[in-house]
Amino acid sequence: MNLEAMPYVDANRTHLNNDTCKGTTSGTTLTIETGLSNCGNVASQNDTHVKYTNNVKSYVKDESPHITREYNMKLPFSCKFPRTDIYVHDGIQLDPLSDVTITEDSEYR
Repeated sequence: MNLEAMPYVDANRTHLNNDTCKGTTSGTTLTIETGLSNCGNVASQNDTHVKYTNNVKSYVKDESPHITREYNMKLPFSCKFPRTDIYVHDGIQLDPLSDVTITEDSEYR
């Protein structure tokens, strides 16, 4: 997430559905990484794809000279994989349909 484009977002209070899954900042970029079955990700499937959905949640500050307000922000996102694809991570083959119980952080981007 480009924090320069969203200066009203509080990076220290930004997380996924599971509020312990926070991001890291590097310069003006906020990055949140997670495994497929971590941080409140929800898996769904149809005949051709497996889809993982989650939400980026944060607090938005609206400051005026006299009043400061905070609002909840929720940005839904999803990642969709063809069921026919096989992924290899650290020498281990992962099928996105059958391996939805991965509990370690992975580098799926």
